[in-house]
Amino acid sequence: MEPSEILAADAVFIGELTGYARIEHERFKRDDGRPIYTHAVLTYRVDETLRSELPDRVNVLWYNSTFGIPEESPFPQRQIVGLSMNQNEDEATAYHLLQKPCAPPAWFAATAHNVQVIKGWLASGVATDEQLEPAIDFSRPRDRDGPRAEAGASTERGSSSDWSWVTGGLFGLVAIGSLAACVLAWRMVPRQR
Repeated sequence: MEPSEILAADAVFIGELTGYARIEHERFKRDDGRPIYTHAVLTYRVDETLRSELPDRVNVLWYNSTFGIPEESPFPQRQIVGLSMNQNEDEATAYHLLQKPCAPPAWFAATAHNVQVIKGWLASGVATDEQLEPAIDFSRPRDRDGPRAEAGASTERGSSSDWSWVTGGLFGLVAIGSLAACVLAWRMVPRQR
């Protein structure tokens, strides 16, 4: 996620992470019986609201579908957080960590520099070229289902589910090839005038 995309957040706040819980899928498990985690619930103490109104404490849903749900929180304790909000059926507000597919979420270390830059962006409605200090270094290797792995550290591998990305990729290529063949065949059919 580009840092400037925090401008699209429904709410932005500075707060401290006080709780982190992974939520297991109710019915499905991995081949080896390990649970599949669907999302995490992040509990924050809201210290300062930069956009919108928020209660003193919020529970935020984090789906992180691209990178998986880490076993332990990868977040720094004190953060600047961007949220999307929607109303549930019972009129309660649901808070979701702002995150585009295939991108890191909208959270930043609450350094003095980052707070100053983001406050300026929110006040003007325009992001400058000024760089933010990242909350997490996403360039480090990471185990799919757990916390970030150190480079060269061994991780659990070898089950049949480890190859799911290969089979998924192959399936995608076959589907695209089939679609292209259908389009070409359709275009070659003579048309009546």
